[in-house]
Amino acid sequence: MKEMNQELLLENLDGFEFEELVADIFRKKGFINVIVTPRTNDGGKDIIMDEVTSSGEVIKVLVECKHHRSGIGRPVVQKLHSAVSTLEYSGKKKGYIVSSSTFAKSAVDYVETVNKQSDNLILELIDGKKLKEITCDLGINLKNGVIEALSNKSIYYSSESVIKTSTLESNFNNINNINKDQVSV
Repeated sequence: MKEMNQELLLENLDGFEFEELVADIFRKKGFINVIVTPRTNDGGKDIIMDEVTSSGEVIKVLVECKHHRSGIGRPVVQKLHSAVSTLEYSGKKKGYIVSSSTFAKSAVDYVETVNKQSDNLILELIDGKKLKEITCDLGINLKNGVIEALSNKSIYYSSESVIKTSTLESNFNNINNINKDQVSV
């Protein structure tokens, strides 16, 4: 993994490098016995690790990593749920799905349903936005390489000559909540 206090572009990572990054993040967050599983036939678990609570209780944790551009749906969550449920461990168990993108509503709803059913099995979703927040706290500037502009106003059409001569900065002048210093070129 890149040294802490470095910039890391997600687009440059393949799926296996993403798994290694996620494993390193969990190590930095204090999880122990963090093991990345073999690259094939992992049974819905890319990382196996332990979380030790403040009371000393050990929770067995499985992590599924998804480095996709599209959202993650319910079938991926169900696969992890099955892997966590069938894990041979008598104590508490937890499953994380860490994604560089987002989760479909059906995936979020499924996790909420599962988490209401048992205190001994918990599922958690970490999307790209939450992952960025976690890495920021660890001194990693995680970027996805995609600019997404959200607006409730229509953008007016500019002629080709105006588009060719305008700067990136000038195109963000009329967008709320983006300051000039937040746009890096």
